[in-house]
Amino acid sequence: MPNVKIRGLPEIDEKGLNNLFASIKKIIVDISNIEINEKDVAIDFLSNPKVSEVNEVIIEITELFEELSRASKIRQTLAKKFGELLSEAFPDSKVKCFALTADNGIECKIRWNPES
Repeated sequence: MPNVKIRGLPEIDEKGLNNLFASIKKIIVDISNIEINEKDVAIDFLSNPKVSEVNEVIIEITELFEELSRASKIRQTLAKKFGELLSEAFPDSKVKCFALTADNGIECKIRWNPES
């Protein structure tokens, strides 16, 4: 089950948070040839005052389809789409997105940020 953790969101009202939540789930569910529904996706909005102070949003995507031959491409696509979504929603924030996987106990990162 994909797990998305988002830290450092600027202040957002409940309606905006619900819209963001729905958009994130839709991005994952819309990936072609993946049989997954919205109930299979976990999303956590985590409070981190230190990250919020520096106006930085950090997205971590984990538990992504390790068995699929195109898992790396899926991670890249999700990192890009999530990064773009949050950059558009919070244009004054620096957004970084990491799609993480464990390969023999070694953490691998696919990173998206608009400056790279």
